[in-house]
Amino acid sequence: MALQSSGQISLNDIHVEAGGSSGSQAAINDSDIRDLAGKSSGSQMAFSEWYGVSAANTTATRIGGSSTTTNQFPNNVSTLSSGNKLIVVVVLLRVQSGSSISNGPTYVTVGGQSATLRAIINRNVSSLSYGHINSIWTLETTLSGSQLTTGSTTTGTGNNSCHIYEVTGHTQATPRSVAVTSNYTGSASTTDTIALAQTSGGSAIFGVTASGFGGGSLSSSPSTTVVNNTFSNLNHAGAHKDNTTAGTTAYTWTNNQSGYFNIVAASFK
Repeated sequence: MALQSSGQISLNDIHVEAGGSSGSQAAINDSDIRDLAGKSSGSQMAFSEWYGVSAANTTATRIGGSSTTTNQFPNNVSTLSSGNKLIVVVVLLRVQSGSSISNGPTYVTVGGQSATLRAIINRNVSSLSYGHINSIWTLETTLSGSQLTTGSTTTGTGNNSCHIYEVTGHTQATPRSVAVTSNYTGSASTTDTIALAQTSGGSAIFGVTASGFGGGSLSSSPSTTVVNNTFSNLNHAGAHKDNTTAGTTAYTWTNNQSGYFNIVAASFK
């Protein structure tokens, strides 16, 4: 069961949650204790960082997603399970260079409830006349049944997609960490790597766009569960990985053609 979310918390409480015996010797820098909160060895720590933490694994399930070749938001109706859960929405937008590339979606809602923006990256290449905005949004909710996910977009040429995940077994709505990367300011390539800090037994969720010719797919190493949306001149993908390991993991993404990557990621526990 999860640790308490407020009040006094002891090292013994944390050690027991990590699988140790009550009253046995432990130190806050022990690897099993640090792994619960995704802390690195010797880093600055406060006991409050273990509020609500659980040794139980989270599970991320893709429950919906859609794409559009217009400049509209890729609306999707998905079915939410009963009970408390965390909804994670990955939004991948293509925008014309010269349009408002710095402005991503101003809102995302699920069943009329407002989601919170957790990470965003905006990049464009003037020589290609377009760019991408990738973002991750979360909503902790007890909504169930069929619910509409919608939001705003920027002006542009379209080719937009979204991927919707339901995370259960989580102990907090805020991501443990987020990461963004892009090679839009450098040279086109067939691979790009993003480093994401994770906790043991958590879930990682990704949103990846890559320019280049369509007809192929995006994949990662270490492997993730990927769903591709392939357009005529670019690839989009949403992906997730459960049972993550503690520490920072570098995920290398591969595209079928040389192009420009835009990647956003978040880890949960």
